[in-house]
Amino acid sequence: MAAIALVRLLARRCSSRIRPSSAVTEFVGGAIAVQYFRLQEWVDSVTGLVALGGLIFGCGLPVWAIVRWVFNFIERNRDAGIDDVAEEVEEAL
Repeated sequence: MAAIALVRLLARRCSSRIRPSSAVTEFVGGAIAVQYFRLQEWVDSVTGLVALGGLIFGCGLPVWAIVRWVFNFIERNRDAGIDDVAEEVEEAL
């Protein structure tokens, strides 16, 4: 519940800089990493909490980059026809 409220707040306040999808992936990816590596004990200290915050932030960076690339590609090809876009995607792949 709190994560949804945080994402909505970030979307309203920083809509031009932060996409809600990247904020969600930070939390989800961070939660998966904490569970996978069993880092729950780190919550007992301030240093551990800071480290977990860095881990959660780091989990969102790859998705943030992908989202930025996709939105920049869409913005750059806004006026292009579908055949132009398909040719550019084919060249890239």
